[in-house]
Amino acid sequence: MKRLLGVLAVCLILGFAGHAFAGTAAGDNTVIGSVAWTNLGVEDEDVNIWDVSGQIAVGRFVTDQLQLEVAASGLWMGTNTPGDDYDEYMFGIMLRPNFHFATQSATVPYIGAAVGGYFWNFEGEEDTVFSYGAQIGLKQFIKENAFLQIEGSWQRFELEDLDAAIDAFRVWLGFGLKF
Repeated sequence: MKRLLGVLAVCLILGFAGHAFAGTAAGDNTVIGSVAWTNLGVEDEDVNIWDVSGQIAVGRFVTDQLQLEVAASGLWMGTNTPGDDYDEYMFGIMLRPNFHFATQSATVPYIGAAVGGYFWNFEGEEDTVFSYGAQIGLKQFIKENAFLQIEGSWQRFELEDLDAAIDAFRVWLGFGLKF
């Protein structure tokens, strides 16, 4: 958490040190690369579960505030708990409409939704799954056409074959370009 707050502080300092860069406008295109890492421990058990997620998103602003984005992402999850080794991975495509606020400043907050599908592999079992979610984030412009991004997201994966669902909560850190 301290590291996350430090990154956010650096973003804000870089954004306000110098002149304010114009944020977003209709017709702008963006490309963003983001990563998230999670380490989860199960309470009262000696279990260590981790996952690494990556995402590449390409978007276009159809108005000054509304951006339509297509994100390709992947997740690799495993455990290094003795006697309980497994591997899981998912790859998918999401359509993400995002609504941006304060679009003429160096700091541009946004909210959005997501819907799409994933290819899922868990312990050799494969399936395609429906996914939906929401995100809230902040783009901090450090140059006229470059920005840092921090995003909190919730994503739900519907696993029909297992009659189950997975909720994923992540904090993404990314770098983007506007052109």
